[in-house]
Amino acid sequence: MVVDVAVDRSQTVAYVLDRSEPFIHAIPIRGAVARRFGRAGTGPGDLQRALRLGWIGDTLWIADPSQNRLSTFDPTGRPLRAVTVLGEGGGTDPALVLAIGSGWTAILKTRNLAAPRRLGAGVPMLIVRASTRGATLDTLLRFDEKNQYLTVPIRVDGVAGFWRAEQPFNDDPLVYAAKDGTGVVVVDRISSVAPFQSRFSVTRIGSRGDTLFTTFIPYVPTPVDDRAVAAQIERLGRLLFRPRSRTVVIDGEGLEQFLYRPAFVPPVSDVILGRSGAVWLRRESPQARATGQPYLILDDVGRPAATVTVPLGERVVESTTQRVWTVAEGEDGVSLLKWYLIARGR
Repeated sequence: MVVDVAVDRSQTVAYVLDRSEPFIHAIPIRGAVARRFGRAGTGPGDLQRALRLGWIGDTLWIADPSQNRLSTFDPTGRPLRAVTVLGEGGGTDPALVLAIGSGWTAILKTRNLAAPRRLGAGVPMLIVRASTRGATLDTLLRFDEKNQYLTVPIRVDGVAGFWRAEQPFNDDPLVYAAKDGTGVVVVDRISSVAPFQSRFSVTRIGSRGDTLFTTFIPYVPTPVDDRAVAAQIERLGRLLFRPRSRTVVIDGEGLEQFLYRPAFVPPVSDVILGRSGAVWLRRESPQARATGQPYLILDDVGRPAATVTVPLGERVVESTTQRVWTVAEGEDGVSLLKWYLIARGR
């Protein structure tokens, strides 16, 4: 399963982060896989559950929060160095590296340990620019995570445990960091509470915490009806019960009791910040999805530039001024990476 994709400086080779070993696949735009590297383990250059990758010049960086580690490689896959990444204030609380900028400063997502926990308010989070040793240089964003995951008590072959997955109707803010560390994009997409025309906002924040633009996008809310819930329950069930060699039992009355169900569908389900500064917003609209998955594209100053449709089942993972890369996940767990040329109208 593809976790992340980053195109090299030449913009002709896509480096694909996979969930299984070997973790990295280098795929030119013309031809088959050029090389594979990244073994499982805890030694230099080894990975376990890496979540992000990107480039600083000709150096590939890979963030592995399961080891609190940032590993770097040359384009051939040769390990260069590994750095332990500390959380806010240099603490040991895990921090997710979202991006690496000039001077090897990091944009981190980490828990806000100084904020009091309030009942029903979610988990206080921070997006900060910091050194990899945890020294905060700038605070870019503070927000609460309320509805990101569903946690289901299960028994696997009689052994008790928990299964966690993304909430399908999650309306927490979406945060995507530019992989060169130049800032973040924040989509405030809290679900509407009324069927009338509403709006969501897209904000670009620079690496020093300065707001570069905020754009408000109007939309007509779509109700979360029983049919939409049933479709998501079926999808989650396929993920949970896919390992047919095991006996999985849910402790309780089923998946629906753990589902966050707002009155209306959040207007955006994903965001990507392309290499050119364009913002790709995956829109959620049953009417539009009848023919494909719609994306609204904002230019580098926040103006709506175009609406495009990619085939259903594909998600945009990387873009440049000339190309866009998508990934489709098959039922058998095999991922299909595609790229498309971006045609510009006259």
